[in-house]
Order: sequence, then C-alpha cells, then structure tokens
Amino acid sequence: MRERWRFGDTDLGIPGYQPAFEQLFVELYDLPECDLGAYFDDVQVQHLPRFAYGEEIAAKVEPADRLSLTRSFEHVLQRVVGEDPPWKEFAPPQPETFAEPVADEAWLLEKRGAALNQLATLGIPGMMEASFFVSPALPSLAAQQLFKAAQAAQVPGTGWPIGAVLTTSPESRPHISPEGLSAEIIDPRTGSYDYWVLRADGAFYFVRNLEEEREYLLADDRVARMAELLMYCKRLYTLLGADRRAKVLISVGFRGLNGRALGSRMPDAPEMLQRLTKSCIQDSAQAEVVTQLATIQADIDPLVDVLTAPLFALFDFYRFPMADREQVIRRNLADWGFSPAPQAKGGAHAGFTAKM
Repeated sequence: MRERWRFGDTDLGIPGYQPAFEQLFVELYDLPECDLGAYFDDVQVQHLPRFAYGEEIAAKVEPADRLSLTRSFEHVLQRVVGEDPPWKEFAPPQPETFAEPVADEAWLLEKRGAALNQLATLGIPGMMEASFFVSPALPSLAAQQLFKAAQAAQVPGTGWPIGAVLTTSPESRPHISPEGLSAEIIDPRTGSYDYWVLRADGAFYFVRNLEEEREYLLADDRVARMAELLMYCKRLYTLLGADRRAKVLISVGFRGLNGRALGSRMPDAPEMLQRLTKSCIQDSAQAEVVTQLATIQADIDPLVDVLTAPLFALFDFYRFPMADREQVIRRNLADWGFSPAPQAKGGAHAGFTAKM
C-alpha cells in the first residue's frame, strides 16, 4: 500500500505522490529532471499505535534513539528548514559539541558547609547530597521561571520528592536569593532535613538526611532514590529549556555511614527487612558521572549502577544484583507514571562517562 501511494499504480488509477511532486517541481523551477527518491526515503515517519491517539507526546516521553519518533521528527525538521531544495543531495548538519561541564567547587563548599552546620545543630548524623552542572550553562533565568521549573520537575508518586517545593509554609517555601532560588525544610519532630539551591545558570545542589533507621542503609531504597534523582535532573533541565544534547555532571555523596549495615526489603514482605552485610566502618562515599540530557532515561539502569556502586562497595564490597536493580527501577518508573524506556546495557553503547 505504501508503495502504491508513493510511486503510483496505473491499473488502480493511483498517480503516486512522488511522481506528482517531481513533475510539479520540474514545471515550477524549470528543471531538466527531478528525482525525489532520496528525499522521501529520508522524511517518512513510522507509525506507532501507542502514540496514535495523542494521549502521550512522543518527543516528551520516549528516548531519542535511532528507532524513535523523536529522531524521525528531528530529521524531517532538518530537511524542512534546510536551505537545499529536496531534489539535491542532503548534507546533514554536523552536531554541535558541548564542553564537559565543570563543578563550581567553591560554591559547592559554601552550600555543603551551610547544610552540614544545620544538620549538626539538629543532631542528624547521616545525609545524601547531590549536585548538577550543565554545559552549556543556561542563560541567567528569572526566579519565577526557576520556581515553575522546580515545582513541575518533582517526580510524582515518590512520597517526599527530591527538590520538594512546599507552598503552604512561609518558612519552607522556596525563597528568592541573589543567585537564584533556595529552600530549606526542617522538621525537628521527625529529624528530617531538606535543603536545595537552584542557581540562575542551572547549577543545582541538594541535601537530605538519610531516611532509613540509623542502624541501616536500604539498598533497594537507595537504588530507587537514585533513579528518582536522575529523572528529576532530566525533567528540571528540560523544563528550564536546556538543549537536549546538553551534558550534565551529576555528583552524589553520602555521609554518616559508619556503623550502618546494608539491608533491603523482603521481596514478598516489603514491611520486613533483611540484612545484607556487616556494619560499615567508613563514613562517606561519593560518585559522579557525565551524561547527555537526552539519554538519561534510556541509560537510567547503568547510570544508577555507576552512582550507587561506590556506596555499596563500602559494605563488604556488596554488589546489587543487576536483575534486582532493573526490577526496582522499572517498577518505580511505572509507579511514577513514566513509560518504560529501552535500557542501555552500559559499555560503549551507554551515553555517559563515569568520573573516577
């Protein structure tokens, strides 16, 4: 059927759209001949039934791999806005390359110091911190734009989301600062502490107390939180208007690990815990990775692995089983309302670089 509509069928009286356009361009542009074969080979867009009725917008929810609608739309756009006419050979534009993002260490030291002082005042011994730096840096954004992006970037269904935006309490709601936007959420009754800063150029810093009981660190919960952090990063920079090819430096750190044992929830009884290792004798761990914004969801499993492996290694060199990690990530993505993404299995095909 596609061949008939494209090239025509004289027996059925179908002229074909390619010969019709070729004849039209010959007449309009006084061409000796016109061959649009290569052009129509390039601009065809595949049909995917799950996007047929508009419940989801493909470019917003699917990874931009070679088989995606997003990649097809991008290619059509290149041909439509390009300067060359459709009958000439197409030279695709060379992709723009972005420099590696660099952490602002002085800024991180200042924010970390403020958070650690508050944690010490509250008597909270353990914490997780994370930071994002994007390249190219964003133009200086207004506080209102930062607020709207931060509010919409929260991952739904996580209970207490990373980068929580509260609007009911004057003390806890985000405040405008000379550098952008910040929020500090303190609950002395539960011993919980959240602190985050979103700078006008897109730099982000986050601290939260470890949510487990003081004698444990739960491996499956840490995997889920890391997946949430990555999805939050993707949503935040997309909402802030970052180029989808932008590179992001994602760093995570943990403190207050000494004396904790690694555990996990029982698969058939989530309210019960199983102990996986002896108590840790070291107090901190850190990891970082550089990834492309567009590939975060497709690469989420190996990214989570890279960011959690140094933490788990402190607990008797524990290695979270790959199948269990994939199951935790995919279950949580589904619970949070995200479509499952094809998983890149690390190595040469993963679109990120682990930083050692």
